[in-house]
Amino acid sequence: MPTLGAADIQFEELDGSGRIEYADERAWITHEYLIDWVPRFDFLKALVGFVGNDGAGNHQWIEPHQSPHRAKFFCRSAEIIGQGYDGADAASGSIKYKKARVTARYRQDYATDFEDLRSESFAEESVEYGGHFQPTQEGEWRMVGGPFTIVKYPVHTFVSTSERTIIVHNAPKPDEALIKSMRGKVNSAEWHDQATGTVIYAGPSESRELNLELDGSKLFRVTHRYFEQAFSWNEVPVNGEAAPVAIEDTAGNPPYGTWTPDQMKTLLQGV
Repeated sequence: MPTLGAADIQFEELDGSGRIEYADERAWITHEYLIDWVPRFDFLKALVGFVGNDGAGNHQWIEPHQSPHRAKFFCRSAEIIGQGYDGADAASGSIKYKKARVTARYRQDYATDFEDLRSESFAEESVEYGGHFQPTQEGEWRMVGGPFTIVKYPVHTFVSTSERTIIVHNAPKPDEALIKSMRGKVNSAEWHDQATGTVIYAGPSESRELNLELDGSKLFRVTHRYFEQAFSWNEVPVNGEAAPVAIEDTAGNPPYGTWTPDQMKTLLQGV
């Protein structure tokens, strides 16, 4: 009879057990086992590879159990679904022969070794297009078609903009100091096919993911937001000018500072 875990817990697969499904872009299979009642929780931990707490608040993990029938299918969850008895003693109900029935789900992983089974960071990206009206310099204007009075009127130009969202999954907690140094600033060089100065970083929002790193540390879902336009955020369109004009304060500084593509790559966890 096969065994599992440091305590060599004996288990047997129930006849006819097994289910296969496809979810989250991976194949999953399910097996049911029968084990002795007393070591049931140690068996569950051994299935998913959970060793325990190191005393400092960190969870320790080892390689989870691999399906007895399929290579590269590793146990991702397990639960006790009921009690069973050795057949001859079922009627007596003697707890001496009480058993635990366990359901274990195995996910297909494409990793070549256990170190590659860590929760990998990945990103999804979307862009929403829109625009805003930006005033240009005030000029003298009159209505077309007649000898109407010339009036001063601020002309507004419609500026096409887009909002880009990048969501990073299974990411470590973001570097708050790095975020503060980049928020409200523009790209110092071309980024995502956008010209220098045309992308302003608005900042992130974050929430906990259910996954954990192998060392038990928490993972996050981080949403980064950007606003983009055709010309630099350090420029303004001016009436009568063929191209937007750069602006700066009396000390020669533009309104927006810059962040580098390398800094953004670090912030996005390299994805």
